[in-house]
Amino acid sequence: MSALQVTPIAAATVTPAEQISASGGFRKIVSEPEKLFTLEQVQAAGNFSRSTLYRLRHGGGLRTITIGGVTRVRERDWQAWLDKHAAGTGEIAP
Repeated sequence: MSALQVTPIAAATVTPAEQISASGGFRKIVSEPEKLFTLEQVQAAGNFSRSTLYRLRHGGGLRTITIGGVTRVRERDWQAWLDKHAAGTGEIAP
């Protein structure tokens, strides 16, 4: 019996939608980088104290991401928090 030979496909010949991640799922293709805010920018925009911003991050529903020890707030998470609280449907902090 002969062994099965597999010829690797060059990355350039595969369209982005066809690229499969190591976990077997499709990679999300992002056309534009997502806007990220520093905690200081969120604090200034919301006119929050540092302690209020801390409460919002740790139980008040404001989602943050940390990359390499640097914490940021995605624009969509900041907007979602603003929308929720502008409508009066949520608590600011526990």
